[in-house]
Amino acid sequence: MRTIIQAAARGTALTAACLAGLAASPAFAVPTSVLLHPGGALIHEEFSIKPEQDGRTLRFLLPADADPQSIDVTAGKHAISSFSLRDAIAPDAEPELSLKRELEEVRGHIRALEIVGKDAEAYRDLWRHPPVSLGSPAELPALAELTARRLAAFDDGSEARAAKLSALNEREKLLTQRLAEAGGTGFAKEAVLTLEKNASGPVDVRCVYSSANAGWRPLYRLEARPDDGVVELRLDAEIWQRSGRNWKNAELQLATADPRRNMTPPALAAWIARPRPTQPAALARSAGNSMLMDSAPIAAEMAPPSSLAKSSAPHYMDGASYEAWNLGARDVNAGPAMRLPLHREELKATFSYVARPSRTRDAYLAARLDLPAMKHFPAGDAIFLVDGVLAGNSTFSLDTDEGGFADNSIYFGRDPLVTAELKTASQQSGREGFIDRKRTYTWDWTMTITNRHRRPVGVRVEEPAPQSRDKQIILEMHSAPEARREDNTLYWEVTVPEGKSVNISHKVQLSAPADMQVWEGR
Repeated sequence: MRTIIQAAARGTALTAACLAGLAASPAFAVPTSVLLHPGGALIHEEFSIKPEQDGRTLRFLLPADADPQSIDVTAGKHAISSFSLRDAIAPDAEPELSLKRELEEVRGHIRALEIVGKDAEAYRDLWRHPPVSLGSPAELPALAELTARRLAAFDDGSEARAAKLSALNEREKLLTQRLAEAGGTGFAKEAVLTLEKNASGPVDVRCVYSSANAGWRPLYRLEARPDDGVVELRLDAEIWQRSGRNWKNAELQLATADPRRNMTPPALAAWIARPRPTQPAALARSAGNSMLMDSAPIAAEMAPPSSLAKSSAPHYMDGASYEAWNLGARDVNAGPAMRLPLHREELKATFSYVARPSRTRDAYLAARLDLPAMKHFPAGDAIFLVDGVLAGNSTFSLDTDEGGFADNSIYFGRDPLVTAELKTASQQSGREGFIDRKRTYTWDWTMTITNRHRRPVGVRVEEPAPQSRDKQIILEMHSAPEARREDNTLYWEVTVPEGKSVNISHKVQLSAPADMQVWEGR
């Protein structure tokens, strides 16, 4: 009896010790502010923690994805003598805890149904092949009749069970996906911080670290309204975090770049002049093939917007090395990406069409934006609409370093009601002169610009300007109306009345010495 009481006492003491150890085990701190950028997140955590019995050791948990090289820890006014990290088991937290519980419950139902199915199959096999010995052949008809009755009366519910299993399997797949989106790994990093001197009470700890399990990307919606002379620009942010725990009331900022990168200017490249190695000359490209023309954007569905638990108007901030939007205090749950609005603006625009008849008969709607001040719109996916009709999907940016346009122009795809056709009136080559013989080439084109809209449209027609790479190659051009030149591009700006066409005549003549081998470029 005494032994049992002593064992019970020891067990009670052991249980109390375990519970005390669990109560004193380190826990995750809650992020107080988060700066998201396209490549990850910079997370700030501030909390108060009581030292262990020695008065100098502090323990807390960081997510498993916290970059050890980026961790910066301070302990209020206390000096830190050492800081270390080690792998640890993460305590279950929402939403991971609820998802795991529900997933285990679903898997339990699946196992139970599978056991019932196996039992039913065993019962059926028993009556199909009963383990009995017949005394005489006369007993066989009675056994056959009994087996038939048993099997006919037996309903194993296989169809209903199969339907339930199918639904449960789909539920299991969905929960597994949500658990993966939440990012819970079951592991963490235990931080052990040692102070130089004992602390008499709780210590205020501030920890900053980088994580690749959170970030954001810009999403644009640009709608052209030519009749109103405006482009409506909407900028949304798609944010995500897969830390395995929910962020509650965290100050959230969205930055256009990682503020911890590019701390120093890039090194200058060496300028070395040296003889060029001898190699065969590459074939010259034709002027027509060297022109650039964007293809029509690929259509895709726009992701539906998602709301956050709390909302406040974003505040744009222009920093020294990056730009950011301050969203205020937000609740951001671990899981699927969420979308929230950042910026709305109607930009005045001048609309025209760009046509390049030597490349395509299509004309592309272009809008030149009138920006009162240069704004930084980071490159991102965009959908383009014209008067509410989807024109296509592409990328958007007004930053020339990210593939934007230096003149604040953007394109809204081709317009089937405006066309530009190139017809060859004549194309000739030959030799001229008796003494100073020359090789000659002549091209004569007519470009027809057609407008099927019920309003006049302005069209900028562009063609490559022929270039001479030898002073003996003489080029002459004649156009009606007269062409203008911008760098190596010829252009005509014409207004096409509603339902009408406008013709442009363009003639180019090339002459060179008869003994010169000329690549005419067309």
